Amino acid sequence: MNRNADLVIRLKNELHPLNLAIDSDRTRIKQIITNLMNNACKFTEKGYVELGLTKQEEQLAFYVKDTGIGINENELDTIFERFRKTEDDSHRLYRGTGLGLAISRSLAYLLGGSLHVESSLGYGSVFFFFLPYSKVVSDKPAPKANVDFADMPNGTGRDVLVVEDEKANYLYIKKMLEKMDMKVHWAENGKEAVNLASSGVRFDVILMDIKLPVMDGFEAAKIILSGNPNQVIIALTAYARPEDRERFIQAGFTDYLSKPINPNDFLSLLKRVTNA
Repeated sequence: MNRNADLVIRLKNELHPLNLAIDSDRTRIKQIITNLMNNACKFTEKGYVELGLTKQEEQLAFYVKDTGIGINENELDTIFERFRKTEDDSHRLYRGTGLGLAISRSLAYLLGGSLHVESSLGYGSVFFFFLPYSKVVSDKPAPKANVDFADMPNGTGRDVLVVEDEKANYLYIKKMLEKMDMKVHWAENGKEAVNLASSGVRFDVILMDIKLPVMDGFEAAKIILSGNPNQVIIALTAYARPEDRERFIQAGFTDYLSKPINPNDFLSLLKRVTNA
């Protein structure tokens, strides 16, 4: 997304203390936010691009704010049109070129939300993606972690492969594993996981997300276990029903963790499967 060394990517989640669960289409939400972030990075030469989440009245508000070239106020109503092109005084094409913004707004409407922009030429832009707060099915504070990560004496030297396509989720897991002195490896899809597992590196544990691009977690686990039946693989899943455990066990997984991951459960499971 960003290869510009002069551009800082920032994250500001004002709702971080809440354990939010949203009844919506995860793939479409990700597509909208990715389109907005790509657009902001493309047209911001220096400064920052900030991805944020907040609550405005009865709406959940995702936003992407940038310090880029901005948009002329008289063109704000047209940038979401398909193939619409706008130009600054130097005839540089920006905002709205192609289908990205048009598709994003259409998807937002399909999800029951909306897409808006605030901008001034030369002063950057803020794109807001609103969803009704009624889509939030859980907003209870996340459980506090009373975890003593030092209580993992045999973590040093252990290799753990985290298979997760969401970078934020990976970084959260990585932080916990590193506190246990474990060496962390990352694969962003099932195919990468299979390749790493067959590369000669011995993984003490593989943490496998189920819903993955290219190859899902079930297929990746099946291939990995065919070459190493004793490999410990923990399924990471948003499907938290107790009856799902049997389905994972039958598929060859050692056990599973439901998302969002509770640090206490995470530590307890790792200690059990690594015999620490």
